[in-house]
Amino acid sequence: MNHRGYQTKRQVEPYQLILKSSQWYFQGYCYKRNDFRLFKLTRLSNLKKENSCFSPKNYEKPLLDTTDILDKLRTTIKLRIHESLMEQLLDYCAYDQFSKEGENFYIVNFPFIENDYHYGILLSFGERCECLEPLHVRSELKRKITNLSKIYEPSSYKI
Repeated sequence: MNHRGYQTKRQVEPYQLILKSSQWYFQGYCYKRNDFRLFKLTRLSNLKKENSCFSPKNYEKPLLDTTDILDKLRTTIKLRIHESLMEQLLDYCAYDQFSKEGENFYIVNFPFIENDYHYGILLSFGERCECLEPLHVRSELKRKITNLSKIYEPSSYKI
């Protein structure tokens, strides 16, 4: 099934499995398109292995190291977090980015990219996380929280 929900039938040569944005993909040469294509594994069904051979094509592996790209997009923001979030935040930044504040809190220099995905990460921490700076990220979080709370107002739901 493609990204629009349509089923297609393809014959492909297998080349590589790729983990991209927490999703598994299959890189293969598609005979229908006469080109290499990326197929999301969760969209594949009714797979059949054929007992035929193929001569491998000249295959350039896709660029998987996005460090340079991410470094250009990433900025550092300052968070105040409850200690219960420390283990989760260690998935995103090193321990040396934490400094103790009071008995139950830390100030964290957090790597951040300004997009919905990363704002979603911050919002998922709920009231145990406060963005201290920069001001525009703090303001955008407040705007998102305000808009979210509006959809739960009694007058906004109509039957």
